[in-house]
Amino acid sequence: MLLHAPDRAGIAYVGPRAFDGLSVAAVADVSLVLAGESTGADAKALDPLRPPRVLALEDGGAPRRRWVTGDIAEILDRFRGELGGASVLPYAGSAAIDRMRGERRVLAARSGPTRRFDDKVDGARLFERLGLPAPPRVVGPLDRRSLDKARRRFGYPFVARSAFGSTGTSVLRIDDVDALSWPRTGGRWLFEPFVGGFSVNVTGVAFAEEVVVYPASVQIVGEPSCTDFPFGYSGNDFPAAEALPAPIVPEAQRQARLIGAALGAGGFRGAFGVDLLVATDGTVMPCEINPRFQNSTGLLNFAFAEVPQLSPARLHADSFAVAAAPPGAQRAVAHRRCPFAQLVVRVPSRQPAQVALGAPSAGVYRHGAPMAGGPDHATTDLRRIARGTFLATGILPSPGTPVEPGAAIARLVFREPILPVPSGGLTPAASAAIQALREATPFTVAAGAAA
Repeated sequence: MLLHAPDRAGIAYVGPRAFDGLSVAAVADVSLVLAGESTGADAKALDPLRPPRVLALEDGGAPRRRWVTGDIAEILDRFRGELGGASVLPYAGSAAIDRMRGERRVLAARSGPTRRFDDKVDGARLFERLGLPAPPRVVGPLDRRSLDKARRRFGYPFVARSAFGSTGTSVLRIDDVDALSWPRTGGRWLFEPFVGGFSVNVTGVAFAEEVVVYPASVQIVGEPSCTDFPFGYSGNDFPAAEALPAPIVPEAQRQARLIGAALGAGGFRGAFGVDLLVATDGTVMPCEINPRFQNSTGLLNFAFAEVPQLSPARLHADSFAVAAAPPGAQRAVAHRRCPFAQLVVRVPSRQPAQVALGAPSAGVYRHGAPMAGGPDHATTDLRRIARGTFLATGILPSPGTPVEPGAAIARLVFREPILPVPSGGLTPAASAAIQALREATPFTVAAGAAA
């Protein structure tokens, strides 16, 4: 049964952020969104005729934190009684989702292939087997022996990445082993020479016999006005990718298609993403696989709202019912663009827990206007954004919300490029929007938090 087919019990989206579920509701009949992070707006702002019901842990008093895929189990534990007979479409496959397969229809890859392809060490080996460009590597725990081995082999600087991790918070640039203050940990880490340049991301959908890939975006990484993690995920810019030199995006999509075919052959189905590095000499090389929906998938869903059958969410669901995409799907996808760019703005990770003294409302704001005055349109629908405006969503649900270190306080979405040069700084309009958000979201240190 495809996602758009009649389903009297409905579809329930489950994931870390409510915004991602609302993006699926823009292209499919989603009746329920279960999430950790609130949108800061009533779901009726998305579609007054068919609003999905939105339930978020934050709306019940949970603090704002770095919501991740691993939180799906907690979300299900809290809201399982709300599902009724609904089919479940989660942000990612997991063991918690696997346990639901006997009781309801599940639109997600099984946890086995999901975890296997999420492993960055296994991913690097896959890239090598596929004949894709790959830097030399050392694999081991984050300890002195591995660090010294990487230093001797690569020299400084080099990079250490945890085998499992997301949003760039477990990526280290190492310029001096003796000065490293990161706690030594077990588990597998991947050590590679540092590659200068910038990052692009490609979303795809893996079927059993086909892979469909979408427009690429430039990834915004380690933007100081958004995060204090040097490699922290800060956003995506689809229009900026359109301006890249001609060979880069087609090559990134070619590599993503090869990787997607390997995922399909390995038992994975559905939406995935590939992060790729573009070195200073123009070489494109894969960095890691995201076997799930991504932060950028929501932008693509809205971009394909006029042709919803081609959206990532719809093709994702189709991949569990048929072996290939509809005829001509890849050609049709290639002729559409995504006009959106986004920033994810976080509180510092090295400060104590805080409490929000104020919180703006979700909606569309004009560039240069203070957010404390409220939006021009109360909405979470990206289609309401025009040039000269931006949409704020993922806002804190209310003043008094506790906020943990490193958590996001909003997603800001634009209908224009915000990173005119991939390795350069943000546009003045984007920087001003971040400043307006921070001015409208003051904090005080939480009672009992360590100073």
